[in-house]
Parts: sequence; C-alpha cells; structure tokens
Amino acid sequence: EDRIGGDPDLTPKGRFDAHRLWHYIKGLGYGNTELEVWTSKLKRTQQTAEEVEAEGYPMKRWLALNEIHAGICEGLTYADVKAEYPYIEKLRKEDKYAFRYPQGESYHDLVTRLERIILAVERVDRPVLVVAHQAILRALFAYFDNDAAEEAVNWDVPHAHVWRYSTWGHGASRLECISLENACDCKT
Repeated sequence: EDRIGGDPDLTPKGRFDAHRLWHYIKGLGYGNTELEVWTSKLKRTQQTAEEVEAEGYPMKRWLALNEIHAGICEGLTYADVKAEYPYIEKLRKEDKYAFRYPQGESYHDLVTRLERIILAVERVDRPVLVVAHQAILRALFAYFDNDAAEEAVNWDVPHAHVWRYSTWGHGASRLECISLENACDCKT
C-alpha cells in the first residue's frame, strides 16, 4: 500500500514469501539448536518467521529491530505525507540520514539504536536469521559491509531475498543477496 511504518499484518504476498523463507531455511539443514531467529516487535516480521518458530528454532523479538519510527507520518501513504506535510518530503530529500520525522526518528537515531544489536550478533556463536525492515537492513548492511550509513539510506533492499553475511579469518567477509524466488516450488 506504500504506507510508512505502522504495524500491519503481512499481505497474502508477504505470507507466501514467508513460506518460501521457511523452505530456504529448511534446505540449509540447520537443526533448531544451530540457528537463532531474531525479529522486531512488529507483526510483519514475527509473521514472516512463524513457520521457522513453529519448528522449534529459538526466537528473539527485539524492539531495537523495529522499523524507523515515522512519528506523525506513521501509517500514512507517501501521497498523504506530500499533501498534508509538503515540507517533510523536501527536508527528507535534502538529507535523508539526518532528517528526523516530527515526533519520530532519523536514520542517525536508528543507527544508534542498532548498536546493541550489532554487539549481540557479534557475540553469538551460531548463525542468526534477522527478519527485519528496510531501514534496519540498510543500516546493518552498511555496518557489516564497512560502508557509510549515510550512503545506505538510498540502497535498494528488495523483498523476498535473504542477505547472507559470512566471515572468515583475518577479517575477511562477504555479503551476498539470495533470491527466494526459487526456494521452493510453492504455488501462490
């Protein structure tokens, strides 16, 4: 619906993508003690991970993984914001990283909020599946790929993809994008 924030349920397409995610995870062969699943406190990430959780994988729900809070724009469409608050669109385009929604957050605020998530994920001794929102993923990708968060605010983060971050000795790492399109021969 092109809405900003809010806490809606998954759409039928989102439920289908969640099913494909489960098939992808199952295909990796991790036992339910070999993988942790982290979501935000918002319904759509929790619903995305329902099938994984139903199989007994440990689930953590983090407030810090919630989508950027859009303040007075929460739940509005971009067209609504443009009509009701034209100055918001202008200011956001000028500096998307520093722009703070009235009564909400900026990307800078979000990056600060994610510091404890980053510290926690670096301490975990097994793979972690993070089911998160676009702004959160942009900030995490910037951190783990050693890029500036200010640049990440405009990155494309498509739905129905898994982003796999791998590390190995001497600080080497790789971030790869995996489409779930062929994760199963599921029918819509």
